[in-house]
Amino acid sequence: MNTADILDDAFLRQEYRLGNLRLRPITLGTMALLRRTRNTFVTGIESENGAEFDTAAFLFIHSEPVDKVCDLVLNGPDFFRAVIRFAERADFTDILLKAPDVVQRMIADASAGKAEPVTPPDAEPGKAWSQPV
Repeated sequence: MNTADILDDAFLRQEYRLGNLRLRPITLGTMALLRRTRNTFVTGIESENGAEFDTAAFLFIHSEPVDKVCDLVLNGPDFFRAVIRFAERADFTDILLKAPDVVQRMIADASAGKAEPVTPPDAEPGKAWSQPV
């Protein structure tokens, strides 16, 4: 991997902060984990565990090491216990109040189109250009 690849990867893998949590961006992998746990952020239906648990689980999935999360999700009761322990942190109440804004931004960023304008090589610099229809 060269320097350009490393920089590209760093920009593509935006990190989010919520209190002292560092959250990874939403990926196909984290979406699969959320779906597997029937998280309301994926299903659109409040789960039997409630919105508080689903929010804590979303944050847990995006902040803990991926291999650890995968192992826990495959063993449902261990995942539940791990999320509850995660949610018991002293500053978690403050984090939970700010979580909706951060989660909403993460979802918006994950679903935003990544596009760059294309300008033909013979276009005049500084002049507006549009492609003929």
